[in-house]
Amino acid sequence: MVVAGDVAGIDVNCGCPKRFSLISGMGAALLSEPERLINILTSLVKKIPIPITCKIRMIPQTDDMTSTQTTINFMQRLEETGIKAIGLHCRFKNDKRQFPGRWEIFAPVVRAIRIPVIANGDIFTLEDAKRLKELSGVSSVMLARAAEQNPSIFRKEGPLPRYEILKEYVRTAVQYNMPFHNAKYCVLIMWPTSAGKEFREKLVKSKTYVDLCGALDMMEFYEDVVASQLKRAAELCQTDRLLEDETGELGTDCPYIPIAAGEEEVECYGMAEWTSTLEEVEMKTKGLAIA
Repeated sequence: MVVAGDVAGIDVNCGCPKRFSLISGMGAALLSEPERLINILTSLVKKIPIPITCKIRMIPQTDDMTSTQTTINFMQRLEETGIKAIGLHCRFKNDKRQFPGRWEIFAPVVRAIRIPVIANGDIFTLEDAKRLKELSGVSSVMLARAAEQNPSIFRKEGPLPRYEILKEYVRTAVQYNMPFHNAKYCVLIMWPTSAGKEFREKLVKSKTYVDLCGALDMMEFYEDVVASQLKRAAELCQTDRLLEDETGELGTDCPYIPIAAGEEEVECYGMAEWTSTLEEVEMKTKGLAIA
C-alpha cells in the first residue's frame, strides 16, 4: 500500500533464477510453491487498488503432462486470482541464458489464457518483437539484455552504434555524479567481449572517471564538467557535499563485473579515491577549479 499511489501497477517477479532469489524463497523459487504464490497474488489483488501482474518461467513436464500443458495449467491457476496479465519467460528455472528460448510455448498459452500474455526471452531487436507477436498472438513483449546493451534498439529507424550510445551514457553519468562503480557496471554490460575484447579490457581496468573518459576520448568534456561542478559547489559552499559518498557503500572495489555468455572471469580492479581525481582536474583546469 505504501507505493500503490505512486505507480500504475505492481508486478510479482517469479522468473528470477539467480541464486540469491532462490535461496531466499523469491523469484523462480515461488514456482515450486504454487499455493504460496496464489495466496500472495490473491491477497494483493484484494488489498491493492491498482492492477497486479505476475511473471513466471515455464513449468517442467511431469510423467503424464508435457511442459506446455503444465505451464498452461499453472498460468490458469494464477489467472483465477484476478491478476490482469501474466508475463512468461520461455525457459525453465534451471536453463542458462545461452540455451535457446522456446518461442513455441507462446501460441498455445495465448489460446488457453483469457488475460493478456506478455512474452519474454530471446527478443533482441524491434523486428524480433514484431515477429513474435505475429507468430504467437501475445499482447506485448518484455526484454532486458538487448536494451541494457543498447537502449536505442527501440528506434523505428534502427539502433544507433553501440560506441555512440556508450559515450552518451558516460556523459550522463559524469554530469549527474553517478557513483563510479554503478556506471562501470553498466558500461561493461553495454560493451561485452563480443563487441571488442581489447576495448573491453580498457574499460575493465578503469579505476576512475578519468580512466573511463580517457578510454572514450572524452577527457576535455570530463574536465569541463568537473570544473563547472567545483565552481558551482564553491559558490554554494557545498564542496564537501560534492565529494561525499562517491565510491558508495560498497567501498573502493567494484563488487562485480558482468560476464556475458561464454566470457571468462576477469580481475576487477579497484577504484582510486574520487578526491585524487578532483585534484588532477583542479591542476589541469587551473583557474576554473576552486580549492
